Amino acid sequence: EVISPPPSQPSPAAHRRGWRTRLLGDTRGGAVLRAALVLVLLALAALPLWRAWHVPPVSTAVYLVQPATPGDEARAVIQAWQAALAEEGFQASPLNVEHIGRDGLPGRPRALLLPDTALVAMSDSAVAAVTRFVREGGRVLLCFDAGTQRSEDGSYSALRSRLSVLAGVSYAQYAQRGAGMFKLDTVQLNDAGVRALAVQPGKALAGAHGLELKAYGYSQLRYPHLVTEGSPEGEVLARSPTGDVLIVRRRVGEGEVLFVNLPLGYLKTRSDGYVLHQTLRLFLADMVGAPQLLAVPGGVGGMVLNVHVDSGAAVAPLQVIEQRGLLKGGPFSLHFTAGPDTYRSGDGAGLNVDGSAWAQAFIRRMAALGHEIGNHGGWLHNEFAEHANEGNRERFEPLLERNHASMTRALGRPPTTYSAPGGNQPLWSSRWLSANGIVAHYDTGGSGLGPTRAWRDGQRVQADLWAFPVASFGGIATFEEIPYEADPQPPDPAARAREIASYRQGMLGLIDHVATQRIARLSYMHAPAMARHLEIVGDWIERAAQHAAAGRFRWYRMEELAQFMTRREQARWDWDGRTLRASHPQSLAGLTWRLQGLRAEQVRIENGAARLHQDGTQLLVEAQAGSQLQLSLR
Repeated sequence: EVISPPPSQPSPAAHRRGWRTRLLGDTRGGAVLRAALVLVLLALAALPLWRAWHVPPVSTAVYLVQPATPGDEARAVIQAWQAALAEEGFQASPLNVEHIGRDGLPGRPRALLLPDTALVAMSDSAVAAVTRFVREGGRVLLCFDAGTQRSEDGSYSALRSRLSVLAGVSYAQYAQRGAGMFKLDTVQLNDAGVRALAVQPGKALAGAHGLELKAYGYSQLRYPHLVTEGSPEGEVLARSPTGDVLIVRRRVGEGEVLFVNLPLGYLKTRSDGYVLHQTLRLFLADMVGAPQLLAVPGGVGGMVLNVHVDSGAAVAPLQVIEQRGLLKGGPFSLHFTAGPDTYRSGDGAGLNVDGSAWAQAFIRRMAALGHEIGNHGGWLHNEFAEHANEGNRERFEPLLERNHASMTRALGRPPTTYSAPGGNQPLWSSRWLSANGIVAHYDTGGSGLGPTRAWRDGQRVQADLWAFPVASFGGIATFEEIPYEADPQPPDPAARAREIASYRQGMLGLIDHVATQRIARLSYMHAPAMARHLEIVGDWIERAAQHAAAGRFRWYRMEELAQFMTRREQARWDWDGRTLRASHPQSLAGLTWRLQGLRAEQVRIENGAARLHQDGTQLLVEAQAGSQLQLSLR
């Protein structure tokens, strides 16, 4: 904006003319002054060139901006962002927003993350510094309500968020809309959004307004967002059904902004971190070119196939599956409900591991084949699934103990993995798992994620357990959830056939996806449905074998992947743009970094051992045995 001076004051141009006249007027020293001015002007002309030679290079630093004294909810959201960064394998240092407002940005960072919920308040000077940073070439991930209030007085900006100039749309228009500036609706991705966010098959399904984000167990997901106005300049990746911009990527000056109009960190603390994780991958890997420590051993993507054996009704199907050789295609994770009953005490419908020679022998055969043997909850499958809750620990915890003891006897060692009957996992059961040597469990929350530390109601569930969210296909995750799937005479056979075919293709697509993206996901099913669809399951195993033959896929067991993720957390590493340094208290073996825009011939290994893999424009650095690694540009 250009603001004219009031008429009573001389204009800036008049001030400049007066300055020149006074300095260069016809005085006895005018010639000397003119000569001195020439020298000054020459020096000033050379200053930009000198500065170009001496400006320090842009660092690789990424900062997660946060308040100086966060409250409980803000602290939880910051922790959720930090957890997502660590689980995706990116690094970001904390930066106090008051420091930005007072002293500006430290050095010349590569990128800034402005999180939701925790960073609502920013000073005018901090907003100005962030805006200038982008215009001069920086990258910013701007999330939801970050900076919508002035820290000077706690008020909203009069007309719109001060950061609207970066987002490319007007939003947070408190003066105009009041509380009506917030809305709740579904997320509609376009094709570009699905590609940019690498949305996995089944996570977004066609709807009336685009590809709608879905999650296991929900017919519809509705997310908070801010009403937007204006036609954005940039690439819109997602909107609400009423047209509000939810995700947009755009250039601003010499820099770039990714505006995500969703409370990503808050959602992760409520067990829905998928959009946060995928947003970080898009922003840090694709837009910033940051290094990434991959979340799979050797950078090889794969899947956990978690088979739940609920009751005695699984015996005949398991015999068919074993005879057909499908259980030689793993290893898989097989979880058993061990008690003699299923629906209620005394019904005799359970697997009865302690009293069944066949069940005991089957468990030992599967363990010998390399399959993982785990607990499927609490002894009495349906009773536990339908009635265990936070208030009846005394009644149901003994069922966990009985199941664990029975499976320990059959296996010859204690199981270390778990799945909850019906997905029903009260917080006390998670504490019991941790206290009894369980390292990982299947999870109905966190839909779409790989191994993660679970959150519920704003807090971490159990810091030492790895949750394996179920990969969903829309609102379902397995055959049995398809309407009339097991009905020999369904009311609409064609509709059922379409649903089954869609699930088949979705799973094939997921296998392709994890191989391409170098990630791990979990799918689950039950033995009876596997036996009803032997050809489809065989197709999945064959597709996985094709990728495995090319070195791009592995079947993972929950325990081994959980142990890897724990060991990965203990690594310390840094990439300064020229040198990768990594160390580990035990071993770096299998830890794999993805470095953007490099080729193997551009680097040399100076300490330790590593294998180098070229993946298009990305260099994969897979550490071998040893506790130290250093790799540098030639």
